[in-house]
Amino acid sequence: MHNLLKERQEISLRGILLTSPSIDEEKSRLLLEVDALLFSNTNSKNQEPFTKNSNDITPPGFIKSSGRIQLAMKGLPPDYLSPGDQLLIRATASLPIRYGTPGSFDYPAFLEKKSISATGWIRSPLHIAKVAPDNPPTLLHKLRYGPEKIRYGINQFLKEKFPNKTGSMYSAILTGDKSSLPIDLLENFKSTGTMHLLAISGLHMGLLAVCVSFSCNWLIRRSKWLLLNTQAWKLAVLFTLPVLVFYAFIAGFQVPVVRSLIMTSVFLLSVLFDRQWHIPTNVAIAVFIILLTYPLSLFTASFQLSFAAVVGLAAFMPKIKNLLFFQQKQAAEHIKSKVWRWIAACLLVSCVATIATFPLTIFYFHRFSPLSPISTLLVEPLLCIWSLLIGLTSSPFIFFAPETAEFLLHIGSVGIYGADYVTNTLSQLPFSSIWLSTPTLFEIFLYYALLVSLLYFRRSTVAKTITIFCAILLIAIPAYAKTTFSRRDFDTVNFLDVGHGNCVIVELANGEITIIDGGGTKSEKFNVGEMIIAPFLWKKRIKKIKSIIVSHSDADHYNGLDFILKNFTPDTLWLNSKNGDGKDFNNLIKHAEELNVEIRIPEAGETLLQHEETTIKNLTNLHIAPAIGKDNNKSLVIDVSNRMLNFLLTGDIEKSAEEQLINQIKDIRANVLLAPHHGSATSSSMEFLQAVAPKYTVISAGKSKPYTFPSPKVIKRYQQIESKILNTARDGTITFQIKNVEMKISTFNSSKQTEAFTY
Repeated sequence: MHNLLKERQEISLRGILLTSPSIDEEKSRLLLEVDALLFSNTNSKNQEPFTKNSNDITPPGFIKSSGRIQLAMKGLPPDYLSPGDQLLIRATASLPIRYGTPGSFDYPAFLEKKSISATGWIRSPLHIAKVAPDNPPTLLHKLRYGPEKIRYGINQFLKEKFPNKTGSMYSAILTGDKSSLPIDLLENFKSTGTMHLLAISGLHMGLLAVCVSFSCNWLIRRSKWLLLNTQAWKLAVLFTLPVLVFYAFIAGFQVPVVRSLIMTSVFLLSVLFDRQWHIPTNVAIAVFIILLTYPLSLFTASFQLSFAAVVGLAAFMPKIKNLLFFQQKQAAEHIKSKVWRWIAACLLVSCVATIATFPLTIFYFHRFSPLSPISTLLVEPLLCIWSLLIGLTSSPFIFFAPETAEFLLHIGSVGIYGADYVTNTLSQLPFSSIWLSTPTLFEIFLYYALLVSLLYFRRSTVAKTITIFCAILLIAIPAYAKTTFSRRDFDTVNFLDVGHGNCVIVELANGEITIIDGGGTKSEKFNVGEMIIAPFLWKKRIKKIKSIIVSHSDADHYNGLDFILKNFTPDTLWLNSKNGDGKDFNNLIKHAEELNVEIRIPEAGETLLQHEETTIKNLTNLHIAPAIGKDNNKSLVIDVSNRMLNFLLTGDIEKSAEEQLINQIKDIRANVLLAPHHGSATSSSMEFLQAVAPKYTVISAGKSKPYTFPSPKVIKRYQQIESKILNTARDGTITFQIKNVEMKISTFNSSKQTEAFTY
């Protein structure tokens, strides 16, 4: 299917629904294993219609295909859908798209690891039809989709019987479905470093194994006959393994779940078969089996974080054992002392896991919570022991005694309420969450080399040398990078790919940073500031910006800047007006005031930032002049100039404002023009283009409306003036490096410098 989809187009798909529909506040998602598809432009004249009894034969006009597609739709899917159903769906499909900005999330690679080759949009539930099979489902079919049907039933029960927050948290820890978790709850768990507790992982499997095996062992020891005729721990393991398999079963046997089951089972089987409890060997066996089963797991964040945590705990296990099983010389130890030792051991485990995963956490998520060991210690018993164990106990009752299941789940929800309260309270504390720059792979290597050398620090002179060497490099590398960044001999202007929106980041030679606009695609779970703009800055080790300039109050020019304000502390926020439209724009101003950011409205000709011969200037007074048509015409018009090279950034001004701009500014020529209003037909008049005469034109637009932004008519006008067109939708982030009178141009989607220009 990947090879057949060359562009976004409407197609008909036939395939099997692989998993339960994933439903959140915004949309529903379906995962389909496709076996045939029909393109909308296929000539189907005089062909037989697609019938319900044709699932074994490719219908006329359809092309045999294979691959998985993730489909989304507004609202709820039809009630009759169930995993394993064969469906016929009409959708607009395309290959997954990545924002072409350094540091941004690689969505296609993420989907590829799940074997998903395409994405699509279903306009209406009426475009989904269930295809009746010719024959009853086979045993293999039932075994394949049985877990998903049970998982779907559990999630539906939780959704119907409990409030969204309670039901969604139960779904996360029981079935691994996090799609319906509220945004504020997710943020609380992220900011306190406990997000891993909401994902089914080796931690959950391990805790479940410990609780079940210890409980079984305790019960077995109550029987003299069992003690005399069996080995208690082996019998406990035999009872524990089916519980773990059942947990993986209701979690849908997803890759992370199976990986966790394998790792935990290897440890339990070593007890069952009288193998020496050697943690490094057991970890190596588990990793070998996991990679043999799912080779691509090696490149996933979850595998790397799990592996790092387990190896870290293995290294510190002797100290943890000493703390847990320390025996006082006196005859007996007080229960209070035992409790404190166990608490200390649990805190040590949490600290070790946090330290072991620290650089990988920053590399993938840019975020670290100093409270993570404490918050994990508080939330883990509530969520992963109390609520999880009661939830698993109640799950079978859902299908034959729903009243009993609901009663038990209400008891278990006490842990959920407690976890929610703890994370909400801790997230309000100062520095509960710290955002950090992206480390390099070399720095990650140095960090782990430092940890390993510290383990042998007292026993080896070589280890002491390595420790000192790694520590010095880990301090020196960021310091050197910061120094060189602020002492460069060139300026840089970056036009970021933010989808349909604008974001220009100007890096002056002295290290001062200005962001001109910062908006783009946005949803409840996607903030362009957090997901695109900030990662771009962090990848360059930028932690502080000098100023932010918002050309006007359209959301696609500012909706990511609230996050930037909070985390990069600018000195000044330049606006065209404080009376913008929309609640979000007013909140942006409010947050700037709370952060003591100076808010200013520039005058015509006012310099907003300057370093040596480089200036960032507001050219006109369109923003304070009487309105000319739409509010777009009140955009700030920014000029970034360096000696004889300059950039003209015009916001969303339209033809009437372009005419006024020509009349106000005698010489408006520019080497680089940011196309007004994303290349819309309402802007870029021929008179304006002839006056500016740009050698390069940058169009900041998304891929969803290629014939509106930019308009084909506008493209022809730029071609007529022989301006080279660069488009973020096609080229990704576009970077201009300026040194003296030379300008080098490169794009994200080109591994090499595209060209150089000298004035």
